[in-house]
Amino acid sequence: MIEQLSDACHARFAQVLDLGCGTSLCGLHIRSRAEVLWGLDLSEAMLDKARALGAYDQLIEGEVVEALRSETALFDLVLAADIFIYVGHLGDVFALLAQRIRAGGWLAFTVEEPVGAWDEPQLLPSLRYAHPSNYIQALAMQHGFR
Repeated sequence: MIEQLSDACHARFAQVLDLGCGTSLCGLHIRSRAEVLWGLDLSEAMLDKARALGAYDQLIEGEVVEALRSETALFDLVLAADIFIYVGHLGDVFALLAQRIRAGGWLAFTVEEPVGAWDEPQLLPSLRYAHPSNYIQALAMQHGFR
């Protein structure tokens, strides 16, 4: 995902947030492009592993929506690799991210595409959510993302 960030992205970002940072897989890749790197994860055990690798300046334990509601920092880049598959409906997440990303900032994320034609997130047999592109496009437009 990080390799796919457009050439239009800044060479470095002042504030980066890695949603669902886990053990630092994205953090280690983006560290050289971040002045300050934040990690957010639900699991204390994952944060302990991330802390041991030393990629993050700030680590937050919590559920995504609640953490975004309580955090006041503004970010130039938010990464969400393999986390939206566990969230389902993303309306609250996109609304809160729109408040937490500076004007001109970036949101980079991954989703799974559903099988067939769907307009809403679909829970797959793997217990992961798939998000149709038309759903993502509508959310992006609704919350000011391009």
